[in-house]
Amino acid sequence: MTKCAECVQPFKWDDDVVNVDDRYFHKKCVELVPSGYVAYVNDEYIGEVEYEDMACFILDTDAYEEDEND
Repeated sequence: MTKCAECVQPFKWDDDVVNVDDRYFHKKCVELVPSGYVAYVNDEYIGEVEYEDMACFILDTDAYEEDEND
């Protein structure tokens, strides 16, 4: 199961995921700055993001936390 590099929580199927240098973050855990897209966590620069990579990244099925309602 893949987890957010910042909050260490697993991704759920409907989370927006940002890929920065092969590290995955919840979109709500990073600040995206529109300068070609640079990602920050707590005002710390963590890398640049290509637009195609960050728009909406889908992980493999086994990388998500199982939904308790299923």
